[in-house]
Formats: sequence, C-alpha cells, structure tokens
Amino acid sequence: MLTDFGLSKEGVQEHYSGARSFCGSVAYLAPEMLKRCGHGKAVDWYLLGVVMYELLVGQPPYYANDREELFNNIQKADLKLPTYISHDGINLLKALLQRNPAKRLGSGKGDAEEIKAHPYFTDIDWNKVKEKQIKMPILSRKTRFIKVEHNVFEIGSFLEQSHLAGWSFAEHKIQQ
Repeated sequence: MLTDFGLSKEGVQEHYSGARSFCGSVAYLAPEMLKRCGHGKAVDWYLLGVVMYELLVGQPPYYANDREELFNNIQKADLKLPTYISHDGINLLKALLQRNPAKRLGSGKGDAEEIKAHPYFTDIDWNKVKEKQIKMPILSRKTRFIKVEHNVFEIGSFLEQSHLAGWSFAEHKIQQ
C-alpha cells in the first residue's frame, strides 16, 4: 500500500500542470516541483520511481545530506543504478525517474496502464491484484537470507543524529 500522508491535492487532472504546491519530504520532490513551474499527475509516477528505487537500493535516488546538493542532484545528477537490479528493473526506474514529465512513463494517455504494461510487471495478473486474490508468499523456516558482502556504491547512514536533530511531525506553530 502506498499513501501520501495527507499531502495530496484533489482535482488535478492534467499530467503536467494543475498544481503549484511545494510540499513533501525534500528527497522525494520531483524535478518539476523544484523548478516551481507547475506540476500535475506525472509527479505521482516520478514518486513511484523514487519509492521503488528506495526499496531496491536502500535510499532515495539522489540522496545527499545537504539540501542544496540534494536539489541539484534531483535536477542534474546521473542516476546511479546498482548492477544487481534486473534489466527490466533498470528500464522501469529510468522511465519513472525521467526528469521531463512529458516523457515520463505513465504520463501519456494510457496513464497507469502504461506502467502496468511494462515488462518488469510481466508476471503480475493485475485483475487478481484488483480482486485481492494474490496471496502473500510465506517464507519457510528453511529460507536463508543472503548476506551482501559489498556495496555497489556508498550508501549514507540514515541514523546519524544530524539527520534527526530538531525533526518533528508537528508543524512549528503547533508545537508552541
């Protein structure tokens, strides 16, 4: 299940325009949001790419400790893709993390159907997903987890105190 934690905007029908808000976690902002030129539904497909990348790699795609560096990375840095991700997975991530919203997978007339038709999802029966007929795989007690002995590229620490200092769910004016 994906959720937006209350930061969604209703009534946005266009793929590339319709909203001008600037909210959300900074590592998850789409390039068009940083440009503040307006954005639409294509942002959702970019964010799907960010979440998929983080699930596969362990951190957001353009992560940096410094906010300005992070924003610059989102707009200009090369996308680092570990070699352990499948060819179809790499292709899907590149298509979802496309900086130009007009070229981003899912931004065409097909909307979500474009994404569902991607080869990465070949083995998924979307009708069974819709009808909640997919059973979760159960790991047997014999299942072994493989220890990864090397980093494909350096991944920063998310638990450093500098990342958490002064952070709160509550808006500043609510805390007072």
